[in-house]
Amino acid sequence: MLYSIGDNLTAIFSFPENQREDDRIDTSIFTMSPHSTSQSTENIRSIAFEKGLGPPILFLFISSLWVVFVPLAIYPLFDNRFVLLAVMAGAFAVTAAIAWLVLRWEGLSAADVGLSREHVLPGIGLVLLFWVIINVVGALSAFVSTGDVRFGIPEQWDSFAFFLGIGIAQLVFVGLAEEFAFRAYLQNKLIALLNGGRDRVRKGAAILLGVLLFTVWHVPQRVFIGGFTSPTAIVQSLIVVMVLGLALGLLYEYTRNVVFVAVLHGTFNWQPQAIVGAPTDLPFFAGLAVLLVVVWYYRRWAGETRPADFQPQIQATTARWTR
Repeated sequence: MLYSIGDNLTAIFSFPENQREDDRIDTSIFTMSPHSTSQSTENIRSIAFEKGLGPPILFLFISSLWVVFVPLAIYPLFDNRFVLLAVMAGAFAVTAAIAWLVLRWEGLSAADVGLSREHVLPGIGLVLLFWVIINVVGALSAFVSTGDVRFGIPEQWDSFAFFLGIGIAQLVFVGLAEEFAFRAYLQNKLIALLNGGRDRVRKGAAILLGVLLFTVWHVPQRVFIGGFTSPTAIVQSLIVVMVLGLALGLLYEYTRNVVFVAVLHGTFNWQPQAIVGAPTDLPFFAGLAVLLVVVWYYRRWAGETRPADFQPQIQATTARWTR
């Protein structure tokens, strides 16, 4: 399944907006119903990236070096697995910090790309519903097959403390760092570079390019941390990463909520199913079906109450590099 150990951090909230007056757009395309929105459309502007190719190239270069350096030079220094979890969390915090600095260099804040206090409760709530569904369906499946329902941690974990530590690392650090870096920054930037803010075909191409870069970025993690040595095993693992990246990329673009895709990402890397002996596939797909329906309603609600979340991504300058 999509659950596995391995992949990012930090919730850095809003900075003052730094957007151009000439980037105003017609927000009627975001209105999902004839009712008026709670935000004044006069203040809705595009997500305008002020720089050219320099920032994304620099981000990919530095973060790629970092993702190789950490498992080779830092992880071997520690034997205690709880210490390693803390080190991993710190490493992903650095990845998120690099992405945040590049985003600020582009003239944007975290709030501009879907990471603010207003996104926290809806984002967490959507994933909590997913957790509830998979556990309820898991409990029903276990009761039907065995006549008994027992609660406990998944079998692959040997202690509750480590299970909890993995959960915190994945939900708070791994998922948030990777989604902030690769969806909130890089995907939005690629959409702007390809002029896909108002063009679905170009936007789709940008999302696919972002997924490809996301997948290649994971190669060192699969080799140095996952221990994959067979080319077949590496390719199979990367296919899972690609599918997960594509799903998260589409969900981010649809919701523009970094918290939601970050916690969902962490959930896929971790297994929050607390029913011993329950199947994993049926509860997962049942939870996913319900989640997609609720996400559709979330988009309608957010489109009416926070149309600024769905601004098109544009290049604010014609600079080729970093002007």
